Amino acid sequence: MQSLKAYVITLALNSISITASQNCIASAKSNTKLAPVMTVNAVTADEAQPMLKQEKLKWTYPSSGSRLDIATGLKLSAYPTVNLNARIACALSHYFLWQVSVDSKEPILILEHDAFFIKNPPIEEILDSKYGCIGLNSPIGATRRASIYDAHVKNAKTSGKKFIRPPIVDKYMIPQGLAGNSAYIIKPRFAKSAIAAVKEHGVWPNDALLNQQMFSDLGITTTYYTKVQRTRSTTSS
Repeated sequence: MQSLKAYVITLALNSISITASQNCIASAKSNTKLAPVMTVNAVTADEAQPMLKQEKLKWTYPSSGSRLDIATGLKLSAYPTVNLNARIACALSHYFLWQVSVDSKEPILILEHDAFFIKNPPIEEILDSKYGCIGLNSPIGATRRASIYDAHVKNAKTSGKKFIRPPIVDKYMIPQGLAGNSAYIIKPRFAKSAIAAVKEHGVWPNDALLNQQMFSDLGITTTYYTKVQRTRSTTSS
């Protein structure tokens, strides 16, 4: 069995994040054969702007309303966000883990603190799939139009498919991808492409950037291995 490093993004001084992260790690111990899940400090809202400057990146996603992104043909709509820097910080936390995958030349499992394992993911089988980034998460409580998303996945599973591209549940011009980005495996080649997309298009919320319109090798498992804990959002609130 191939080993896989797993990282859970955690806000070091936030009690909600710390508790959720501990629950995530405990669920991995109880329900999987993964190596120990390691915590990694999330970028904080206070660090967001300095980090953007350090990395020579720009936040280009709308903070209010919506706009058509000419380069991609996608309609970008603002997320409900009290502190925009918290949203930027979340995106950067994922971005820096993509760099870990590229630098190590190894696939990694990226978890947000609200992920909770319900089954043991077959790592070798997932890594052998054709997809470069593979979501493991149930859509329920994790993404918009979750029931429609879930129905597409269940239909695919019934027909014998173990992996599919994320379903389209809305107008095609709206970015659509993983069922939230709480749990996904990313391979180095995909991580490199994701980083290149950030440098080309700017920093977006990570679940908007990792969309199936821009990435043909974005996939999901038709068996859900994680679900969200439904903790209070540390990004939107």
